[in-house]
Amino acid sequence: MKDFFHNPVVTTAIKIVVSFSLLGGLLYYLDTKTIVESFKNANPYYLTIGLMLAVLQLVIHFFRWRYLLRLVVREISNRETFTSFFVGFMVGFFTPAQLGEFAGRIASHPTVKKSHIIAITVVDKLYWSALTVIVGGTGIAMFVSTYYADIWSPWYRYLITSLMSVVIVFFLFPEKIKELLVQLPAKIREHRFYEMVELIENIFHNRNAWV
Repeated sequence: MKDFFHNPVVTTAIKIVVSFSLLGGLLYYLDTKTIVESFKNANPYYLTIGLMLAVLQLVIHFFRWRYLLRLVVREISNRETFTSFFVGFMVGFFTPAQLGEFAGRIASHPTVKKSHIIAITVVDKLYWSALTVIVGGTGIAMFVSTYYADIWSPWYRYLITSLMSVVIVFFLFPEKIKELLVQLPAKIREHRFYEMVELIENIFHNRNAWV
C-alpha cells in the first residue's frame, strides 16, 4: 500500500484531484458577483498598485520557499516548488490559522521527511512574521510619535529598537534560537518542539551552501 502512494502516476493524480477540489471549494465560497462589482467600483490606480504588490509578494514568497526547500532537497525544480507552494497555500486558506498549509506541503513532497517540511514551513512563517514586526513596529512608532507626541516617550523608542534588534538577529541567524533555548530546564528541552529547533539549526548550519 505504501508503494502504491509513492507511484509517480498516483501521486500526480492525487495532486490534480486535490488542486481542482480546492479550486472548486474556493469558487463555491466566493461571491463572484460581489467581487465583480467591487472591481468595477474600485479606483483603477489603487487597484493596479494593489495587484502589483500582491504579485510581488507571491514572487518573493515563492523564491523564499524554493530557497528553504533546497536546504533539505538539493535537486528541486521550480515546478515542484510551485506545486507545494500552491497546494499549501490553498489548503491553508480553508483551515484555521493556515494549519493546512503544513499538510499541503507535506503531501506535495512524499519522499521528504515530514519533520523537514514542518521545520522549513515554520521558518518560512517566522520570516514573514519577522518582516511584519519590523515594518509594522517602525510604522507604529512613527505614527504615535508624530500624531500622539504628548504620550510618546523616548523609552518607547529604546524598547521598540531592542525588540526589533532581537527579531532581526533571529531573522538572519535562526540557529541562535537554540542557544537561547539551551537555558531552559531539561524537562522542557525534552519536548518534541526542542527537537524541531535542533532540526532547524542543522538545516541552517550550512544555509549558504546552495545559494
